[in-house]
Amino acid sequence: MNILLFSEGYGANYLIMNPHPIMVGSYRIATHLRNNGHNVRTLAIWSAPFDEFKDLIRPFLTKYLDLIGISSTLIYNQPPLHDNHSEDLYIKLKYIKETAPHCILIMGGSTVGSVAFFHDPRLIKIHSMIDYFIQGQGEAAIDALIDHLVKKTKILMSNISPKIISDTVYKFEDFKNSKIIYHKSDYISQDDAVGIEFGRGCIFKCSFCGHQNIGKKPGELTKSENLIRDELIRNYEEYGIKYYYFTDDLLNDSVDRLERLVEVTSSLPFKLTYSAYIRLDLIHRFPVMADLLLESGLITGTAGIETLNDTSGKSVYKGLGFKRINEVLEICNKKWKGKVGIAGSFILGLPYDTEDTVYELIEWFDTKNPRETITDLNINALRLSKEMAINKSRYKYVQDMQRITGWINQKGYSFQKADEDASKAFDHFYKKYKVPIPFGAFDIPQVLALAERNGRLDEIKRFYFNREPLNDVSFVKDWHELRLKWYLDRRQEYFNNLRKEFNI
Repeated sequence: MNILLFSEGYGANYLIMNPHPIMVGSYRIATHLRNNGHNVRTLAIWSAPFDEFKDLIRPFLTKYLDLIGISSTLIYNQPPLHDNHSEDLYIKLKYIKETAPHCILIMGGSTVGSVAFFHDPRLIKIHSMIDYFIQGQGEAAIDALIDHLVKKTKILMSNISPKIISDTVYKFEDFKNSKIIYHKSDYISQDDAVGIEFGRGCIFKCSFCGHQNIGKKPGELTKSENLIRDELIRNYEEYGIKYYYFTDDLLNDSVDRLERLVEVTSSLPFKLTYSAYIRLDLIHRFPVMADLLLESGLITGTAGIETLNDTSGKSVYKGLGFKRINEVLEICNKKWKGKVGIAGSFILGLPYDTEDTVYELIEWFDTKNPRETITDLNINALRLSKEMAINKSRYKYVQDMQRITGWINQKGYSFQKADEDASKAFDHFYKKYKVPIPFGAFDIPQVLALAERNGRLDEIKRFYFNREPLNDVSFVKDWHELRLKWYLDRRQEYFNNLRKEFNI
């Protein structure tokens, strides 16, 4: 089959146009399909203005094209969608359907099937244009769909409307031998940061987690050191890539795994720099993990700290507790000395949270341990209030979270108030500790790649590692504008490669 897969690498954040790394899922599926004999092209142009999008995609929408795949992350990346983004998505999908009505249109990714994804009213008309949805990683699921389309084989769907084909039904059995192999037509370069999989799934089974393969055994669904090394070497030799983000649900699930990673990275002909999901409780239990993460190339890790309220943490089987949170951050501070940052995730509105909880969090932000280690925040409100019933998608999401987890606030702390307090804490953190390049944990590798391209790598690392509060607003603004220019230049270079190929 002739297949076109949409990804994004040059503007996944529609609202603020951060220089996000290459979204890896589409390239993993492209590799799988190419290995199975299909002709596959990837296009990272989804964020382009419609007129430019239309010009760039037109050469691909021929009578020979059979199937078009779109990553759900392109739609779900910034919920709740604002109206302009929703309309932009609709216009692009409508153009594709009208120009290539013979093509089957599928949407895939881990967000497919989530409560919020299917209950946002602004997405209903978009979903109606998709022929099939594939939930999860999807290698075996897309094989089953293609067999169904070509050979008319029977296919099992978890939903009839919308038609969802799940990787829980069609399980991919060969992950340990899988690779992500970029093709010259993907037009990636040393100026890009890309994703890599050491493993899939997580050894933990948190009650609020909807990801696949949770509760796996240690070592299960994990690749060999040789396979990871070969992938890193190939990408470096063919494209010059040195910056990555690990897509693993949890990278530091054991000391042994990190020792194996250090064995790989220490043998590379370049210095690997990456971001990853980590757990602080494991670092608290095994402090050597902090050393191994630093040695292997970690520059920022996303960690679910969740709450400083010990009673709330115990009630949902989450959270280290206030004392141990400070202890593990002190361990990280001493071992990392500013060379690694943590993007901390928090929840407001847990069972025993009160309206004072946010002030305790804000006061804690001003103390030594978080100030030296936490470089980015994600603060979510979880609880439900009657006022939120107006927003059906959010109401449904929170309602389902209550049903699944049993996390119901006992102190009269409403979802709306927790939502307001989350914004208050977030604003305090960033106003208190202004840095010239505030960005999300998984955006850092791409920012560094672009900084190296433009001869500013040492400077940008110095700002990041020092984490010094900056009060010069114009200086901060200049850095924002500079990194945006870098991103736009790289995106234009990618677009120009497509124009040259097709004489557009």
